[in-house]
Amino acid sequence: MQSNHFLRILKTPWAGLLSLLLFFSSPVWATGQKEAILEDLSQKNRSVEKEKRLLEELSSEEQALYANLTEIEDRISSLRSRKEKQQEKLNRIANENQKLEKSAASLQSRVREQRSELQGMLEQLWFLYLSNRNKRFQDFGAWAETDLKLTWLSAIYRSAGDKLERLRTREKELNRNLARQKKGRARINEQLELIQATQDKLLKSRLVFMRQLQKIRSQRLAKEEQLAQIKETIQQLEYKLKAFETKRIADLKGALPWPVQGGLARKYNQDSNPPLEGLAFTTPKRAGVQSVFWGKVVYSDVLRGFGKVVVIFHGKQYYSLYAFLSRTVVTVGQDVEKGEIIGYTGYYPLVEGPGLYFELRLGQSPVNPGPWLAEAG
Repeated sequence: MQSNHFLRILKTPWAGLLSLLLFFSSPVWATGQKEAILEDLSQKNRSVEKEKRLLEELSSEEQALYANLTEIEDRISSLRSRKEKQQEKLNRIANENQKLEKSAASLQSRVREQRSELQGMLEQLWFLYLSNRNKRFQDFGAWAETDLKLTWLSAIYRSAGDKLERLRTREKELNRNLARQKKGRARINEQLELIQATQDKLLKSRLVFMRQLQKIRSQRLAKEEQLAQIKETIQQLEYKLKAFETKRIADLKGALPWPVQGGLARKYNQDSNPPLEGLAFTTPKRAGVQSVFWGKVVYSDVLRGFGKVVVIFHGKQYYSLYAFLSRTVVTVGQDVEKGEIIGYTGYYPLVEGPGLYFELRLGQSPVNPGPWLAEAG
């Protein structure tokens, strides 16, 4: 890198530094800086277009997954509705079956009672029949009474038999209904099992789609974040390009901020002995030193006789120099903003305490900084 070459040149304080200033003042360097910014800007714009296409693809894939999920949710909802209806049918059949079973149990009890009753009647009829046959040619009055009882009991027996037959018919009908309901329950249970199996498959599919959706969503969010970072970089590059092309330190002559908060100890005076080609400030211990204008750091190191020094190139051959720093916080090649802290003051022999020596230069020639700075520091 060229910075190593510059450091080798700086073995003599001002000769090497002035050579460095001349290099950064050259149109070749300025053109190269602008071309580098434009190339970086073009590359970042291409990256934006690429990331946008990828983001659109991810968004389309995400939308398709959402559509599939919506379809699955609709099918699951429909299956749940069908399942509820089938369950309602099953519950109705179960209730009806319970009633039928109670009716069947009651009928069976009545059938048993009726059979018992008929059995008793049959025994009485058989007894009367035998008595009547034995007394047929004996006492006529007794025979007539017995025959009357036999006729009466026979009529009751036939009525009871008819009732028993109706009970049996009803019992058969109940049994047929129970059989039908049993088949109906079996069919409904089969449908419920089928619905449950289909629902289970859909739930598994939904889980797969949700995992895919989560993955795509994470990728999309990462791309959006990456795109936002690239756009932010583009804004910074555009800002640098604009600053490179439009920000001129000469436009702010008389309005530049003071490089440090402190008191002015010595003014610019080339006629003094030795001549003072800048301003001397007294400051609190380790006071922050700020760049007076936008620019690029072209030197940040120790310079014999000036302690730690930072030099900033502001374009159009203008430079600012900050000397006798205790610590610097910028590096060569770094872009700095107007008012950005570049270091902290150290011991300045001229003011016999903490302070700052500040210069403005146009090419190799010193410029009186006084008229360039704002009235109050």
